[in-house]
Amino acid sequence: MNTLEKDQHVEDLNKGLLLKREQADEVKDAFDKARDALMYDYMYMGQGVTYMHFKHKDTREYIKIPKCGVAFHETV
Repeated sequence: MNTLEKDQHVEDLNKGLLLKREQADEVKDAFDKARDALMYDYMYMGQGVTYMHFKHKDTREYIKIPKCGVAFHETV
């Protein structure tokens, strides 16, 4: 591999890292907005055995969140 090829390879790697950083920022922003929406735009309506229920304050639409995964495991 000559110097030009090495420089191009490094440039490609840097572009890939920048893209991953931008995607990570986008994902973090999306989850931050979703968390804020759940906290401020929805009303907690209770929970069943397998789901937590929320109702949107303006549209009155319901969503349900499955009670599985990391958030619901007490040992984690």
